[in-house]
Amino acid sequence: MNWVGEAVERVRDYELKAFFTYVIDVLERLDIPYMVVGGFAAIFYGEPRLTLDVDSATFITPEDIILAKLIAFRETGSDKHLRDARGVLIIQWGKLNLEAVRRGARAAGTLDQLEALLEAARYGSEGQQ
Repeated sequence: MNWVGEAVERVRDYELKAFFTYVIDVLERLDIPYMVVGGFAAIFYGEPRLTLDVDSATFITPEDIILAKLIAFRETGSDKHLRDARGVLIIQWGKLNLEAVRRGARAAGTLDQLEALLEAARYGSEGQQ
């Protein structure tokens, strides 16, 4: 490989590692279980090589989606995230671990928004029965 190809490979490798590290950090902060598969897993257990993608599997629960939507609302101010969270609350009503959602919302600073959504969803879920 010539020096140009080596430089491109280093940049891509660095950017991919930075992105991968960011994704893992977010998953861990949100306490979302995950596993790394594909090229990154092969690199970890085998020989270093260039990979141009990150393969992972996440195990996302309805509670995770609600928390992610509350955080997205906090970050963007877009009401669409609250509508999405409310929809999950209504459809999954009675199946959710609401204490886990409250703990996560409290940690994320979105407990007030969650409580308002719970009140709205409570009325919405009554209409679904």
